[in-house]
Amino acid sequence: MKRIPHMGWNQAGESKKSEEYYFVHSYYCDPKFQEDIWMTTEYDNFSFCSAIRKKNIWGVQFHPEKSGKIGSDFLHSFLSL
Repeated sequence: MKRIPHMGWNQAGESKKSEEYYFVHSYYCDPKFQEDIWMTTEYDNFSFCSAIRKKNIWGVQFHPEKSGKIGSDFLHSFLSL
């Protein structure tokens, strides 16, 4: 059984590149198309989509604003697009 809500630090990333972000949620996104999945996260032996990216729409499951320097860097990269 999965613990809900999922709160705390966890890895989110693409393939071999992963960073640790802060999560606070009790749901996850299940995109219709696999190619829209940008990052995934493993939680309680369950892999879920933690970020999507499609054209000009981006969404993340984690909280970059609560994720310290990594989150700040993430937001800076996003804003510099």
